[in-house]
Amino acid sequence: MAGASDLIQICVEDFLVASFLLLFTFYHLYLGIKIKRSPLSTTIGQNYEMRRDWSALMISNPAKHFTAVQTIRNTIMSASMLASTSVALNTATFVFLINYENIPGIGDLNVFGTDRIKPAYKLLSLTICFLFSFFCYMQSIRMNNHASFQISMSPQDSRFVDELVISENLNSSANFFTLGSRGYILAFIIILWLFGPLPPFIGIICLLPVLWYLDIGAAEKTFNHANNRPQIQC
Repeated sequence: MAGASDLIQICVEDFLVASFLLLFTFYHLYLGIKIKRSPLSTTIGQNYEMRRDWSALMISNPAKHFTAVQTIRNTIMSASMLASTSVALNTATFVFLINYENIPGIGDLNVFGTDRIKPAYKLLSLTICFLFSFFCYMQSIRMNNHASFQISMSPQDSRFVDELVISENLNSSANFFTLGSRGYILAFIIILWLFGPLPPFIGIICLLPVLWYLDIGAAEKTFNHANNRPQIQC
């Protein structure tokens, strides 16, 4: 009887762990396909187009170069802060990883789980998430630095400067920023996993509707509003 109970608990744990990982993965695959096929129905796709329009406006008006550099600098500062936070959290997680056996009670946090998956593996996954976020934020800063130099020049000053190049750098920076933020989200889900497989499953079920609204639902409202807005006659 005990063997059957253990087998059921193992199956439940495997199902819950696989479910929250697959739900997170499949949602972002769906989002990537939607961005590719219908970009203006997503927040990311709409931001792509707005950055292209913004780059064209900034580069065509030298009086706005200072505003453009200030705007990019604000983005760099936010990415720098999040990158520093990633390093701090990664360091704390690593210290926790090498000393977890000395922390009383950590091995007893098994909500519908077993002790097959050691806390060390979960903490290692958490470390990888924070390292991934740090790398993405660093790349975001790098692309923004390129754009800040380019946007203060005119196409006559360099053949490598135009609104398309600048917008591509800004969009690449935004992509890395988004990936870093998603790394944080996955890290928070893995933190819940330390308490067993049930908390992250409940967390991802609650999180996905929020992500869907931010990525797609709000964008559809904005898209419909833009299409229904009366055109201004010049």
